[in-house]
Amino acid sequence: MTPVVHICDGPEELNRRALRIFLDHTESSTPKTVVLSGGRTPEGFYQLLATQKKINWKSIHLFMGDERWVEPTHPYSNQRMIRENLLSKIPLAEENFHPIETGFPPDECARRYEEDMGRFFKEREPVFDLIYLGMGVDGHVLSIFPGSDALYERDRLVVAVRTDFHPPGWRITLTLSVVNMARCVVFLVAGTEKAETVRRVLKGSSEGLPAGLVRPQRGELLWLLDRQAGSLL
Repeated sequence: MTPVVHICDGPEELNRRALRIFLDHTESSTPKTVVLSGGRTPEGFYQLLATQKKINWKSIHLFMGDERWVEPTHPYSNQRMIRENLLSKIPLAEENFHPIETGFPPDECARRYEEDMGRFFKEREPVFDLIYLGMGVDGHVLSIFPGSDALYERDRLVVAVRTDFHPPGWRITLTLSVVNMARCVVFLVAGTEKAETVRRVLKGSSEGLPAGLVRPQRGELLWLLDRQAGSLL
């Protein structure tokens, strides 16, 4: 698996490329599964995705990659961001969206999301058609941070982790074992502050960086970078 890297002139091109990948991987009438990233970078992509009139949303199931242990209406909630920028604007049935619940203790939230995935995939391996990821300055992906025990989790599909990363607290996250089973994984990364980490992951030593452990076993790996994030490649 060799990553394919696209350096985009700006956010508009990054969003258009992310959209094109979505359309290419969901155009079939058979059910398709997509994992959405949280954070700020994908907001423009979700807004652009919401304008598309020819998507067959009946055949698409949207999952979440990770969530902070906060109320769904909290300013830091990934579910809130996804609903505001995408779900509120498209005809997706509520049963086709699979949010991470946060109304229980963190470990139970992780267990319940794992059970939801098990029901959907009918106890088969959860092979998602498409997973979108962001990357932090420290190389974290989803809510898997450098030094976390979750880096080496191989048995669980979803785990609860506690972090001091802003904002500190509990998070619920898919594990890398799930990510690496996907048919296509797409990084969306923007900003000068991430350029050195991008360089380390793609050209240098990625030891200790969670992003460097994203290596789909049989699928594609794509990096969409803006000019700033890709400036050291």
